[in-house]
Amino acid sequence: QTHIGYTYWQQPEKQKLPSLQYLPGGSDSNSTTIIPASTSSLGNRFAAIEADKYKKLSNHSGLFWKRIPDIGRTGAGMTLFPVTGPKCNDVQNAPELSYQFRMPATSDITLYAYFSPTLNLYHNEGMQYAVSIDAEEPQIITVNKDDARPAIWGKWVANNIIVTSSKHPTLAPGEHTIHFKLLQPALVLQRLVVDGGDLKESYLGPPSTH
Repeated sequence: QTHIGYTYWQQPEKQKLPSLQYLPGGSDSNSTTIIPASTSSLGNRFAAIEADKYKKLSNHSGLFWKRIPDIGRTGAGMTLFPVTGPKCNDVQNAPELSYQFRMPATSDITLYAYFSPTLNLYHNEGMQYAVSIDAEEPQIITVNKDDARPAIWGKWVANNIIVTSSKHPTLAPGEHTIHFKLLQPALVLQRLVVDGGDLKESYLGPPSTH
C-alpha cells in the first residue's frame, strides 16, 4: 500500500497551531498592514453582531447564560445552562441578552438570528426564542420544528447554521436595542444580523459591525 498523509487516527502525535507573524505597516511597498475585521460603513443599513458581543445580560428562573468559544461559524455562541433546565413560559421573566446597533436612515427592519443546529428535544412545535427591538412587544419565533425532515436537517448540519427571521416596525435613524430571550435551554445563538434594506446575500453573512 501507498499512504499519503496520515496513516492512522492518532496522527499527528502533537497538536500545534501554526505561528502568526504580524508585519508593521508603513509606506514601504513591501510592508503589510494587518487590518481588523471589516465593518459596515455608516451609510450601510445593516449590522452584524456576534452573540457574545451583548450590551447587557440577565439570568432568570435558575437559568444562566454561558459563552461557548468558537462554536459558531464566525465566533463564539451564547446558550443557557443547565441544559436540563425548564422551559420559560413567562416571556417577561425569560433570560435576556440585549444588543445595541445603529441605523443611519429610516428603515424597515428584518432581523436574522443564526443558531447552531439543534434537535427539537421536546418533540413539540419546536424550540423558541422571543425578540423585540426597543419597546415593541416581543415576537415568539420557532427555530427547529422541521428537524424531522431529512432534507432540511441535512442542510442545517451541512451549513452548521439555522437561520430564522422576524420583521420589525420601521426604525428611525440612531441607536436601537435588540432584546433577545431564549425560552428554553439547548439552543445556541451564534449571531444576529439586522437588515435595513442594504444587506447582500452571502454564505457567512456580513462581517461583524463594531
